[in-house]
Amino acid sequence: PARDDADDLTIRVEYADGDADLGGGVAAVHDCRADDLVVELAIPPLASEEAIEEGVPIEGVIDLIVNDVGWVEPAAAAPPACADLGAPDPSDGEAIFCVVLTDAAGHAGDGACSGAVAIAAP
Repeated sequence: PARDDADDLTIRVEYADGDADLGGGVAAVHDCRADDLVVELAIPPLASEEAIEEGVPIEGVIDLIVNDVGWVEPAAAAPPACADLGAPDPSDGEAIFCVVLTDAAGHAGDGACSGAVAIAAP
């Protein structure tokens, strides 16, 4: 309780965007322990207006921060959004997070999942 950021999770995502419009889109972070555990984070501007207008390819790394990740009783099976990306069924004491980036035009990327992250029981 003394440290608000003690249960926050940072997910580092490498991206490549063929037309520079990823900024202004959304990152959907799926906590694969249950179907309804999804955080949508706004993606800040990543390219200049000129680059977006010209459709210049960009690539880089963004950090997504999910606040207050706590204990959740895992479901018997990974949610469809996670299973479709190859995430295994949930296990006690750990979580896997899958991320799908959607650009400003509504085009979603393929998505990817993290390795297992240890989660302490209450």
